[in-house]
Amino acid sequence: MSAVRHPEPPAAPRELAASPEPGAARYRLDRHLVAEHRPDGSDPVVRPADAVAEPAGGARLGPVYRRDPGGDLVVPTGRVLVRYAEGDRAERHRDELAGAGYQVDQVLGYAPHAAWLRALGGGIAAALARIGGLAELPGVRRVEPQMIGRREARG
Repeated sequence: MSAVRHPEPPAAPRELAASPEPGAARYRLDRHLVAEHRPDGSDPVVRPADAVAEPAGGARLGPVYRRDPGGDLVVPTGRVLVRYAEGDRAERHRDELAGAGYQVDQVLGYAPHAAWLRALGGGIAAALARIGGLAELPGVRRVEPQMIGRREARG
């Protein structure tokens, strides 16, 4: 029997903060699940880790987290939001961000002091693993990973 290969989840941080505020939700890595990200940009499909040997059709595997408290499943997209003080345009920090291992994916038109970033290399797990370095950059006020999940009604 051959070993199942999971390229992203083992490298992903075990725990992430939803935001730097005290008492904010945290995310805990679920090593029993992986997310299959398809190249067409459709929503990722969450599968049991032991059921996926290699993703098909150019898909990439990524980590899956559980929101704490609550246990809801969330999947990181690989994008990270960085925010500077109002008046400090995110665009001016491209070189510093590149030095931290990120590229600007999109500056927010309604908030030019904030931008979505992507890791320069290493995919989703690398984007998550480097978040601490982003928070240490001069002028950075907030750093948050983009997570997608499903909101379910509770009875």
